[in-house]
Amino acid sequence: MAYVELDVSQIYKKKKKRKEALPLLPDMAHSHGHSHGNHSHGHSHGHSHSHDHHDHDHDHGCDHDHAPAIKSVVPPLDLGCCSHCGKACPFEVLKWCAKCRRALYCSRECQVTAWPEHKKKKGKKPTGDEQANDTDSAAVPSTPQVPPGCKAATLPEAQLAVHDSQQLLEQGEQRGAALLCERALSCKDLPASVRASVGGNLGLAYSRLGFYRVAIGYLERALEDARQRSELARQGIMCSALGRSHGMLGEWSKTVEHGKALVAVAEEQGGGPGRQSVAYNILGHAQARFGLLTEAKASHDKELVLAKQSKEPMSKCRALGCLATTCARQGQYRLAAEFSRKQLELADEHDSIDRQLLAQKNLGEMFCCLGRRQEGLEILAAALATAEKRAADAAASTAAAEGEGAAIAASRVADVGRALASLGFVHTTMGEYEAALGVLQRCMTLVEPLGDDAVIANVCGFLGDAEAGLEHYQAAAELYERELALAKKVGTPVDEAKALAKLGRMRCALGDREAAVHAFDRHRAIADATASPALLEASQANAAALADKCDDNPKEALALHQQQAETAAAAGHFKGQLQALKAMARLHQRIGDAESQAACLEKLHQLAKDTGNAAMQAEGVTSC
Repeated sequence: MAYVELDVSQIYKKKKKRKEALPLLPDMAHSHGHSHGNHSHGHSHGHSHSHDHHDHDHDHGCDHDHAPAIKSVVPPLDLGCCSHCGKACPFEVLKWCAKCRRALYCSRECQVTAWPEHKKKKGKKPTGDEQANDTDSAAVPSTPQVPPGCKAATLPEAQLAVHDSQQLLEQGEQRGAALLCERALSCKDLPASVRASVGGNLGLAYSRLGFYRVAIGYLERALEDARQRSELARQGIMCSALGRSHGMLGEWSKTVEHGKALVAVAEEQGGGPGRQSVAYNILGHAQARFGLLTEAKASHDKELVLAKQSKEPMSKCRALGCLATTCARQGQYRLAAEFSRKQLELADEHDSIDRQLLAQKNLGEMFCCLGRRQEGLEILAAALATAEKRAADAAASTAAAEGEGAAIAASRVADVGRALASLGFVHTTMGEYEAALGVLQRCMTLVEPLGDDAVIANVCGFLGDAEAGLEHYQAAAELYERELALAKKVGTPVDEAKALAKLGRMRCALGDREAAVHAFDRHRAIADATASPALLEASQANAAALADKCDDNPKEALALHQQQAETAAAAGHFKGQLQALKAMARLHQRIGDAESQAACLEKLHQLAKDTGNAAMQAEGVTSC
């Protein structure tokens, strides 16, 4: 296929509609919607999820000088060639080989016909259940090839592709950036510095397209090159992108590692307290997701100090929100409420409605957990009213018909959904399961049309919790099954593990030991793969539930809950400690050990009092 001379400005304006990818041949343009920009994301992830937030995407392209006189000579972004028949087709029609990411096919027939020869080149035999984001089997091509019939890039074209791909990344044209980079890497005798820059931009594009495993290979090589050249800004960009890619694969230990590297780069770079506070924010979020809650709180404490030094009110507001949610995940409700109150005051002062809604949601939840039910519900009702008014205003706007207006309208509806989910959570926490069901069903009718699988999964989980509270175990199990399927589709192993744990508990309650063991085994596999202390603690609780409910072995269950309490204490997870102590007190009572039961209840009462967990504190007093 001959390339045509094309002005770069024309490329940037091209925004083709994506067609549905063939089920067997992943489209490089297919994106899985893992958008985590700024700070509105993650709060739609339910309560156990609503406190897992502030995932960042601070990826940027590189900035290199280039000769302005050189014209970009690039392939038309709408045409490519089939690797088998050579037919010229739009790139929306052509699909990449799932494993090698080099061969392109116009149809399944061409892929199957080409397989006998292609497998000799380490291709992958087409199957009926191929997924577009085949991260497990995707190989990182060391020298990516452009589609057959496309000539290799010249050195000037490859050098210019560094700048052009950066511009496309900034405009959200990840697919166009990937195509430019792929072709630039086909240039012979490409200097190592240019190859590293192009490869880094290609890694950024692949990461944003959802091909995380492929992206990691390019990003790691770009990071190593940036370190050799002492390019601190580039190191920061690569560390941020690597952390995000590993996080989307559930590899939170790697995310923490890159978060620490990002902090080191920010401190060495001396970009001021503002930049350093962002780095600590990213590190704290990774540590919280990994289950290192004590370390996460320390990182967010440092973030808050730096945010105050930067004198940026919204940075301080962000840090307060992170501290509130981290403390809530730990089970330190009194501290979480104090941070949320400060965040709300700052948001009110600077008229930031988005921050106000977030702070109101957190503060309302914490007040309910502290036993201040009426105050908590009033705050949540105020947040819901504000969100509903904003959604109605956005829907009535003439600009909401298309484009940015439609996106804003959808965002406002999502705000209402989050407020309803929060209200449903507190009703469930307080044992008001019927009220929770009514609120959450309304929430589902709002969020389901938005098509955000992560949000829908969280609402399914909340609905399952309410049904479980009413002892409707079969209905709860069906909701957890749906939550699991959606979490798996989204590709977040940590959320998948949480759904598996709840599903296994319901199978225990239903007396289906085999199904419970299957769910718990899958949970343990994810826990082992991620090495997350939070998931390890949950695995110990799962094993204890199995021993208690299905095997009628209270002594074994007691030993496992003891391990759970120790793991939770080491991770600073006070909520997990309380849950383990509660279970241990019940088991001691069951086996007739009154002295040990009293000791557990005393610890439960004191820890609940220290952290402000009113429900657990009351339970400890009542049981005593």
